[in-house]
Parts: sequence; C-alpha cells; structure tokens
Amino acid sequence: MFIKREELIDKTVIGIDGNAIGKVSDIMISLQGKVGLAVKTKDGDEIVVEASDISAAGEYILCRLTLAQARDKYMRAKMAPSALQQSPTQPVPPQSVPGMQAQMGPTCPSCGHVNPPGARFCERCGTRLA
Repeated sequence: MFIKREELIDKTVIGIDGNAIGKVSDIMISLQGKVGLAVKTKDGDEIVVEASDISAAGEYILCRLTLAQARDKYMRAKMAPSALQQSPTQPVPPQSVPGMQAQMGPTCPSCGHVNPPGARFCERCGTRLA
C-alpha cells in the first residue's frame, strides 16, 4: 500500500511507549534507497524515522521506537561514515587488472569507486571524472 506525501504531513508520530515523538514535516529518501519521515520532535529537533520503523499509518503514525530510541538511531546514522567521505583503504584500480578497464568505466581519483562506462561524475562522491 502506498500513501501520498500530503496524507502524512503534519500527522503525529506516536512511539511504542504511547508518547508523541513529533509531527511529520516531510518525506526523505536516502541515496541507498531507504525511505523515512522527517519528524519535528516536541522539543524542536528534527529527526528521521525510517519507514521500516513504522508499524501503521492512519489518523496517527505508529512507530516501533520511543522518542529516545528514534533520536539515538538517527544520531548513529548521521555519525556513520558517509559514502561521500573518502574511504581509508583504497581498492585496487581496475586498470591494474588486464582487460578490466575496457569492461568498466573510469575509476574515481578521489574515492576509488569504479563508475559505469561514459560516466562524467563519480556515482559515489560526485567528483568530476577525466
């Protein structure tokens, strides 16, 4: 079942403990394909509650977490290394393996990601490719 954005905005998100977490301010999608609700908490912060943590949506949106758990999960995700940051270990560039470069596109000089043939910008970090 799909729910339109307009049907979710300004709805109250209720935690598993029965207390209000906050109100939905928007819908968000990560680069990894996860969907979440931007929720303005009762103390004015904004957190993201992942769709996988939502158990029901009607007059209220029911969340499988408490406010503290939702905030903690959001903060841990926010602090996790981003795909936009350069990884500490660089992969072996495909051009060093005979015949690999012809099958794959350019390797990003910044993060080492192998991009599809013809790519002008890195899919992972956005660096312009030669």
